[in-house]
Amino acid sequence: MEKKKYCSIKHLALIKKYQEEGRYEKALHEVELYLKNYPKDPLGLFQGASLFIKLNLLEQAERVLNLIKEQERFDVLDYENYVLVWLRLLCAQKKYKEAYNLFIEKNIENFKKYSTKTGDKIFLWNKLGLPVEKKEYQHSYYLHQLYHYSEQRFLKHMKKHFYDSSEETAKFYPEFSFQQIYPIIKELLPTQHFVLQSLSGYYTIFRYDNCGYCTEGPANYFKVVFIANTNSIITMYPHMPEEYIGYTDLNYLKEEQEVPTLKKVKRLSQVEKFNQKYNR
Repeated sequence: MEKKKYCSIKHLALIKKYQEEGRYEKALHEVELYLKNYPKDPLGLFQGASLFIKLNLLEQAERVLNLIKEQERFDVLDYENYVLVWLRLLCAQKKYKEAYNLFIEKNIENFKKYSTKTGDKIFLWNKLGLPVEKKEYQHSYYLHQLYHYSEQRFLKHMKKHFYDSSEETAKFYPEFSFQQIYPIIKELLPTQHFVLQSLSGYYTIFRYDNCGYCTEGPANYFKVVFIANTNSIITMYPHMPEEYIGYTDLNYLKEEQEVPTLKKVKRLSQVEKFNQKYNR
């Protein structure tokens, strides 16, 4: 009789690979398959929870994290990673006081896996109106924007992402009408298509053909990184991801300059299919 398997290291490695490559649709599909075949594997549950939070599938993420909590299999699962994912979920749910309590109770700032570069503490302290020492954010554009957002500082930052700058490899072409597009993007944020990067930041994708170029070549899309649950943009630049979790198409602006309101054009993403399937 063939011995029953309780996990698949190869399948887990594939899911992790897809996530690292930003191929979230494929990762989500594989997570569904994995949890169907190995519903009690703590490593699979953890991979699923991390992905669900990234894609704003928060009910699924909480359910899976509670399953891990019930099992307490920290002999095979890294406890620090588990706590950090809970912290991420609480912030995505806007439960900032609970997130703060967890941060303090578990002494997360001293975790080996914790990095001050993510801005998690600054974001959380700012949400609760708590003071942060200036030395913790003054030398980083990103961290400074999290604590004291300045639109003027963002606009100055954006100069490096245009064709006449030599600072960045991803640049917009001169034809890209930033002054026209920027206010429209601000009206749309936060969009329904976004990926969570950290407690503090999301990114979303817009389509605007031939908007610029990046390392891989000419780009028809650009990425917008913004502060969680706001329309405060940290940065934006031409981007050519292998796959998209969904995007908003702005190409109509090229032909319909007089249109005062945005016509949202989207394709059904794997996340939306997932939600439809489970009536979310």
